[in-house]
Amino acid sequence: MELEIKKGTFRGCVPVYSKTLTAEESTDAVVPDSKPDILRIADARCVAELSGKELRGGKVYLSGTVKCFVIYAPEGASAPESLGVSLPFSVAADPGEDCRGAVIRARVMGASVLAREQNPRRINLRATVRLGLELWCSREISWCEDIANAGEYFVEMLSEELRTVAVGGFGEKMLSISESAELGEVRVTGAELMSWELRPAVNDVKLIPGKAVFKGNLDVRALLKTPSDGSATAQIALSVPFSGVTDCEGADPDGEVGIFVRCFDSELSLTELIREVCEESAMIDAGHEWVFKGDTNVLLTADSAMLKQCARVLCENAQKYAPSGSTITLVVRRNAEGAQFSVQDEGIGIGAEDVAHVFDRFYR
Repeated sequence: MELEIKKGTFRGCVPVYSKTLTAEESTDAVVPDSKPDILRIADARCVAELSGKELRGGKVYLSGTVKCFVIYAPEGASAPESLGVSLPFSVAADPGEDCRGAVIRARVMGASVLAREQNPRRINLRATVRLGLELWCSREISWCEDIANAGEYFVEMLSEELRTVAVGGFGEKMLSISESAELGEVRVTGAELMSWELRPAVNDVKLIPGKAVFKGNLDVRALLKTPSDGSATAQIALSVPFSGVTDCEGADPDGEVGIFVRCFDSELSLTELIREVCEESAMIDAGHEWVFKGDTNVLLTADSAMLKQCARVLCENAQKYAPSGSTITLVVRRNAEGAQFSVQDEGIGIGAEDVAHVFDRFYR
């Protein structure tokens, strides 16, 4: 007796590998010359961003950046100070089987940072990032629908209706969010961003043939040091709405779709960032003439907080050594290698014998 089985088939995705990974990175952070010594560490926070995932040579490689913020009480000052450090991280996993063509799903499950004072000018940071990793492969899923020759062999097919969910596929879409908001009584111009946290959430998803339409909110929390008297801090919270449409092959209104959002840095305008630093410097320092010159819309991918901190250090150095009443010029240019930023002053300059040591730590 040979029964002819009628099968139903569906091309979908099935999980073939799942693991929780841990990445640990450490570094020493040095307090800039422009900031006071550390009296004690008040708080340490971090934000982890996953930016790269790759399946190569049978292994999965994940990479990203963990941004650490240390809030500390300084010697001889009433207002807290902050120190920001970005640490790149990477981790690899060996699935132990052939996963060529697999779809990689990865997300940050949590991140923490431990800050320890080594001396009044140095902090040791140890960051830990937990990552969830899944590999999904395309497979043909089949089931029995009927027996073609059941009557010939007096076979009765018994069936039971079950409802199940099969994953049809995965897709990714880059979504840029740019928004400004009123922050109440907080004076934003010239304020220092001490720490921040982003929490995206999707709260509405609708399916139309071949596409998924989604809406959500990006909750932003930040700690600012206001420039009015240099001693006040303010916490801000705002919610930025976002929406998007992404291709979803095979989707129909009766199906289901899950949307997961992760945050990472995108392009920033170096022109606008340095212009803002120039304006802030002019507000703080009336003893020099601050001038901005630059190409329009110079874009690059970078850590905006760290880049702004670097620019401020250069400006403070120029302010310190340039004669009173002289001009300090901030310049942004686009060149063959990408972008260039410079601070030009009329100060005493650097001796030829010292130029080779400019980037040596603690060299004066």
